[in-house]
Amino acid sequence: MSRIIAAVFPDGVAADCAVEELRWAGFDSGDLDRFAVNAEANGSAAANAERPAGIMIAVNVGFNEDEEVAHHVIRDAGARMVEWARGEWRNGQWSDFDPAAPPREVEYFDAGRPVRAPSARDGADVRGRRDASAS
Repeated sequence: MSRIIAAVFPDGVAADCAVEELRWAGFDSGDLDRFAVNAEANGSAAANAERPAGIMIAVNVGFNEDEEVAHHVIRDAGARMVEWARGEWRNGQWSDFDPAAPPREVEYFDAGRPVRAPSARDGADVRGRRDASAS
């Protein structure tokens, strides 16, 4: 299983900018996946509540340092939502991504800032992310 950090962007232009920034930060194109997510078509009320529609960029991260760099880059590039996952990464794609499954760990942004600070009551982990399964 690969460690994956993924982000939803409002449109293709923002997503493309994020991909370029990730490449500039040293990520190989084989560790970046880009695809559309449509909250209304996902078919799961839980996933719809957690994952907004837009263009998702997924990054295959192998080390904690890579995860932190990817998180900063996609946050600064205007991500609306970031999620952390474990999944199968094959041929440059997050091959087992299920848009109907709610994400486990999420962070939401508004104008580059977290929408709200998570608390221990929300199931926040040591890095301040919220475990969506605790909702």
